[in-house]
Amino acid sequence: DIVTLNELEKAEAVKLLKSNHLIKELKGAMKKTGLIGETDNGLLLFLIFLTRNFDYPLHALVHGSSGSGKTNLLKSILKLVPEESKYATTALTENVLFRPPFKDFWKHKILLLEDLDGSYKALYPLREFMTNQFISKLASEPDPKTGQFKQVQLEAQGPIVIAGATTKDRIYEDNSNRSFLIHVNESQSHQQEILNFQNKLAAGLVDNSGIDKACVKIHNIQRLLSNKINVVNPFQPQLKLPEYVFKKLRTNTHYITLIKSITFLYQYQRRHQKNQTTGEIFIQTTLEDIALANTLSKQSLLRKSDELSGEVRDFFESLKREVKQHARRTGGSDQTSFVSKQLREKFRMHPMKFNRRINELKNRGYIKQTGGNRKTSYEYEIINWDDYQVLQKGLSIMDEVLEKLYKQYPDGVYTPKNEKSLTSNV
Repeated sequence: DIVTLNELEKAEAVKLLKSNHLIKELKGAMKKTGLIGETDNGLLLFLIFLTRNFDYPLHALVHGSSGSGKTNLLKSILKLVPEESKYATTALTENVLFRPPFKDFWKHKILLLEDLDGSYKALYPLREFMTNQFISKLASEPDPKTGQFKQVQLEAQGPIVIAGATTKDRIYEDNSNRSFLIHVNESQSHQQEILNFQNKLAAGLVDNSGIDKACVKIHNIQRLLSNKINVVNPFQPQLKLPEYVFKKLRTNTHYITLIKSITFLYQYQRRHQKNQTTGEIFIQTTLEDIALANTLSKQSLLRKSDELSGEVRDFFESLKREVKQHARRTGGSDQTSFVSKQLREKFRMHPMKFNRRINELKNRGYIKQTGGNRKTSYEYEIINWDDYQVLQKGLSIMDEVLEKLYKQYPDGVYTPKNEKSLTSNV
């Protein structure tokens, strides 16, 4: 359904879309919906949701351990999406995808799966929907008149944004390759921040007034954004992704689309131009758009560059920190070894889970067994200390390219030199 704004609502929405504080206002609305300390992840998710306006949108997979706030992140940002643009469900069957109630049911919509683990049987069609924005299959159904079975073609049409939460980032590898991976903040300081908020909320110290108003305000700006306007990024040929990123071609497409989404959001602040050859109206990406895309996508790119899953990486980094701290406490500054039993007790992990982590690190050559036995506990040595730092350093290529571009275009806007203009102002 198309929602028509009255003159006052339209004026307020245009004012916000033209504001220098647009991103700040978005982050403020996110906090009102209950998002605590995850505004960068929230903004990334909002921009992914905005790509529902494109022919080939982005998708999101939010990962974290049980109770870490995955669903809260998704639901908080979904509150900022207009009702006519979203569907949310806890689980999904394959048939639901293939049997929409009407032809354009999925078109330019967001499908949010609160628990991807509960939609396992639908993963394959979801994956195809993500890639092709179209799915079809042949099925046998009884004819209501004759009772005889006949073949029917079932189809579903996008474009659609698919988002979900999961505790398992490696099981859905094929789906995650097609998505932006968003890892929730599971640090102790962030957990404490959430606890403080929950306590204040329970004590009636949180002002909940204005939540609906803030959401409607953000809904309305999205209703005014036109998908008839094309986005051109003249800087794209010079942009580079980190060397170690897996599935580079697909990841580059995600990066291009994220930048496009940011430019699209700023369409009321950009000069509208007309291509003299095709007659199409377009706006251009600025270096400011690229800088924001770099900031928001770095963590996801880092995870996509890492051969370790998110859980194992977090475990390995904690392992390294603990071994270093133990070395400082005992005066053995060069100590690189640890006894598995002592560390497991320190981490308070289930033995099977701990052993799985240790075995994966050993099999991949990050640690090696140096002694001990099953009875007394095994001893290991860390042999790869700086692998994560190398990956993080690889991300610096994005900032280096941006720095060079700013030297070439100090105001952040592309100005062609010695080129015959094919555009005119609108």
